[in-house]
Amino acid sequence: SGELMSFGEVQAVPPKYLWEPYLRLDNLNIVRGDGGAGKTMLAFAILAAITRGEALQGMPGILRCDASNVIYLGNEDEPEAYRHRLDLCGCIAGRVYTKRDAPLPTLCALEALERLICEVHARAIVFDPVQAFLPLGADMNRANEIRPLLDGLRDLCRRTHCTAILIEHLNKATKQKAAYRGIGTVDFVNAARSVLMVGYHPHEPGARVCIQIKSNAQYGQPI
Repeated sequence: SGELMSFGEVQAVPPKYLWEPYLRLDNLNIVRGDGGAGKTMLAFAILAAITRGEALQGMPGILRCDASNVIYLGNEDEPEAYRHRLDLCGCIAGRVYTKRDAPLPTLCALEALERLICEVHARAIVFDPVQAFLPLGADMNRANEIRPLLDGLRDLCRRTHCTAILIEHLNKATKQKAAYRGIGTVDFVNAARSVLMVGYHPHEPGARVCIQIKSNAQYGQPI
């Protein structure tokens, strides 16, 4: 009857996934790596699976959705270049949406993001790279400025049943612990429920490896 409740009033629910165990459903997930390591291509492979409603050949884990629409927000290439890469990954292009006109909404523009998600009933939304979606003047190194933005985005994901994938660039400090190699505060990692790190295969030229370096539940095998 007061402000507090006991967990005896709460029904226990196991973790839910969009792509088990790599992407937590209706929550924040990160794909991070050095430039050219394949972050965007991995994101497009994930989007391809979602647009088809089935895991692509060679992808481990279990896709937990039917064929669905997705949103990709990126500002580093032209739409034609992104379309080429989407096709290479086997996306159903008609199910992948992006914002028609600039500017792209920042992470604090929750009403604008909600309109985009609801317009196409998007099952997933990609921010590539997430640092480009910080509002003007926000300091990416300050947790007290970044964490409220991420918490607001998480609430939006839950409200719209849309899973967020944040693409994150790494700094140059190769001897740092993986969780601390992001550009900006470690709160990006702290806020995410799953973090995938993409890098170069040490023995196969041209190949890439993806490791799940953080999970608040089970971990998946390397890809």
